Amino acid sequence: MARADTAAMKGTKGRHRSRFATALALACFAGCAAGPRTYTPESLQQAARDGDAIAQYMLALAIDNGEFGTRDASAAASWYERAALQGHLAAQNNLGLMHCTGDGVPLSYEQALRWFSTAAEHDYAKAQSNLGVLYLYGRGTAQDLPRARQLFTAAARQGDARAQTLIGSMLYEGVGGPIDHAAAAPWYEQASAQGIASAQHRFGLMLLRGDGVARDDARGAQLLTAAAEKGIPAAQHDLALCYARGQGVPQDRAKADAWLDRAAASGLPLAVERQRAVASVAAPAR
Repeated sequence: MARADTAAMKGTKGRHRSRFATALALACFAGCAAGPRTYTPESLQQAARDGDAIAQYMLALAIDNGEFGTRDASAAASWYERAALQGHLAAQNNLGLMHCTGDGVPLSYEQALRWFSTAAEHDYAKAQSNLGVLYLYGRGTAQDLPRARQLFTAAARQGDARAQTLIGSMLYEGVGGPIDHAAAAPWYEQASAQGIASAQHRFGLMLLRGDGVARDDARGAQLLTAAAEKGIPAAQHDLALCYARGQGVPQDRAKADAWLDRAAASGLPLAVERQRAVASVAAPAR
């Protein structure tokens, strides 16, 4: 997978961000049929050495996040693999991600495919989404766009926001199947509700245009605002147009100019061109 392609996988490890402290215990709830397990850093390492898959996964996360000092990707991958070989789904997914980037392990899309597939077979949403990306770009396997659609849909139905955005985009643009804006709309809407900026931008535009969904200017402008405030240049440009036209928001030339300036500052060509056009009209005649 090329570096540009890995952007689709950002944020997919779902790492636990709790920090270890000397006097604090670390609790693991996932996969514990008998209830939560509580570890100290020392007992966690011992349990991992004794072969406990959950402890191995938690130890891998801690090392991966640098919670024992300097991050050691190779050691983290080793513990992920031990847990993965025992069937720990999150460990399988994280190990697949490390193989996608060569982080602590050899770069190997084939190994990534192996681990994502193993976890995806057990309906692990993050792995389904990651596996879908491999099929989308043809990394480690032949490109298979219909299969990517299936995997994104499966993960999206479990609430995976990134998968909701990706299947929305495939439906909207007709990638791997027919164009279907009406079918794309609810996926974008769900991803928007989870704060995905690109989905907020797309669904906001759909609402403003009545594209595959009933037109709602006010809600469309609200979503554009949310995406623009997250730094999406295209959303900033489109929000500027809303203020210039008074669509979904009160007409406000100053706010239109301010959002256009922010979009242009990011280098968005359309915003730069529009900014120049506005400046030329505003310039005094010579």
